[in-house]
Amino acid sequence: MDATPSIDPEFATGDDLIAVFATSGTTAKPKLVPLKQSNIRWAHHYYQSNYRLSHRDRYLSLLPMFYAFGLITPLLALATGGCV
Repeated sequence: MDATPSIDPEFATGDDLIAVFATSGTTAKPKLVPLKQSNIRWAHHYYQSNYRLSHRDRYLSLLPMFYAFGLITPLLALATGGCV
C-alpha cells in the first residue's frame, strides 16, 4: 500500500463543514452554528472582488481569533496572497 497522500480535487466539497461556532447565548443557551466550505468561498469571492484585494495588500487583524469574524478574516486575507 502506498503511504504517499494523493491530492483529490473532490476531497472537500462545498457542503463540507469547515468550522462550528457557538453563539453568545444572549437569549438562552448558546447554539451551534455550522459554517460550510461554500460559505467561505463565497465570502472570499465577495471581499476580493468588492475591495479589489491582491497579494500586495497587508492586513492588521485586531479581532480575537475565537470569534468567527476574527478567524475568517485573516484566512480570507491569506487566500488573496496578502499577509496578516
